[in-house]
Amino acid sequence: MPRPAFRVTIIMAAAWRGGMLRNAMLLAQLFAGRRWDEVGEVEVVLGLLDTGDVYDWPSLRAACRKIGPGVSVRPFVWRAMDPDAARLVCPAHSVPDVARLVIPDDGARGFRDSDAWIFFSSHTVGAVPWQRPTAVFCADLLPRRVAAAFGGTEGPGDRAHLAETMLGWRRAACVFATTPTTLRDVVSYAGLPPDRAILVPLQAELVGSQPSAALGEAGSEPGLLWVTNAAPHKNHVQAVTALRAYFAAGGDLDVTVCGVGGSLLDPRTGSQHPAARAFAAAPEVLSRTRFAQEPGDEAFQRLIAARGVVWHNAVADNGSFVAFDAARAGAHLVSSDYPPMRYLCERHGVEALFHPVSDARAAAEALLEAEHRLRAGRRPAHALREASEDELIAAYGNLLRHLASHA
Repeated sequence: MPRPAFRVTIIMAAAWRGGMLRNAMLLAQLFAGRRWDEVGEVEVVLGLLDTGDVYDWPSLRAACRKIGPGVSVRPFVWRAMDPDAARLVCPAHSVPDVARLVIPDDGARGFRDSDAWIFFSSHTVGAVPWQRPTAVFCADLLPRRVAAAFGGTEGPGDRAHLAETMLGWRRAACVFATTPTTLRDVVSYAGLPPDRAILVPLQAELVGSQPSAALGEAGSEPGLLWVTNAAPHKNHVQAVTALRAYFAAGGDLDVTVCGVGGSLLDPRTGSQHPAARAFAAAPEVLSRTRFAQEPGDEAFQRLIAARGVVWHNAVADNGSFVAFDAARAGAHLVSSDYPPMRYLCERHGVEALFHPVSDARAAAEALLEAEHRLRAGRRPAHALREASEDELIAAYGNLLRHLASHA
């Protein structure tokens, strides 16, 4: 009798698009595309938070079908659960001693029809009692470095909520990360035992990505593409200050802003986001700026190639997929300098013009240098080295076997 497929649910704790959703789709593609030693075939359910119009569900289902018949998508909502009730229905070892618990409710079995969970965690969700063996993916621990992530007017959550979330992580089978900085944070800040903290390679190939030859000549429509979102760690006010210095020094590339929640950065929408206020106070920058919102994957790739200069400006995070996108498109990458982004670029052969996070003038100088190189026809010295299939199978196969051993 054939062995049934090992079913894994990837639960996205928040309604992410962008890099987190891309990461989840890549993981589903990796898991469902082969037989795994000691595990066998794998089915993947992608659990996405149902919060209204965040997701295009028909397109997501079509994308899952394109990966293969073993991948599906299922919406869910978070439901509060009393800790005493949780101890009656959940494995005792999975219930942390906290005041508030949440469980995923998919309208049926709450993902308990899976053999294991992979939990893409957010520090704003709270503690989850693991009803299946769980590997937590920690993309970053921003509250350690970005004050707004603790709460207040610029971000959700608070320290007590964060502490309860991390107490939940400690009861997972393991926590994995893709950069050494985040892995150290998992141990030294979240308090996970080192033997259950796992470093894995970052997958970077875009599902359905175009060959670089199809993207057109880099810099065919010269401009500066600022890839960002509305979250406070993206350093918007500092970035607008840098753009003022860039134009004052003779910079002449028009700016295109794109990313999740981009309309919140545009003062012409009536937004009171700090970035919108900064743009309103800098009319010489606003007049040279277009807000492109969220182009689709293929349009985004073409836009990177056409503009020729890509800017990533964050206080801290886990690094950005845009480094790989810039390298594939042959575009110049300008980035704020912080450890995960530098690790990602150096490990994977992406050339970047780095500037200090807190120095707007240095950022302007880096943008001017990128423009100079673009107009001079100097190609960036990218030598892209993505993780090999063997590396991915070894690392993520170990993760699957770890979960299967607890199932």
